[in-house]
Amino acid sequence: MIETDGQPLTIANLPAKGLIEGPFAFELNGRYYLTYPHVENKTERLEYAMSDSPMGPYKQVGVIMDESPSGCWTNHQSIVRYKGQWYLFYHDKDYSPKFR
Repeated sequence: MIETDGQPLTIANLPAKGLIEGPFAFELNGRYYLTYPHVENKTERLEYAMSDSPMGPYKQVGVIMDESPSGCWTNHQSIVRYKGQWYLFYHDKDYSPKFR
């Protein structure tokens, strides 16, 4: 297990309201991508920001996955590259409706 030493830092240039939890960062070709759930209207949607440095500053770029029509609040994510293909992993109550 790895432990970091220091105080948590606030990432500037992200929405001031509506950030809940579950950010995920990765690097591709020297650019850093930060994905995060954000409540723009009623429920979370997945958005992303980009930077030339892992410490920022980040610029908001767009939406990866819009709000769920069912009003799901559990779409936390990760994005990985496997054998040359990119995959978005997320969980959503719509796929296991008996677990509420």
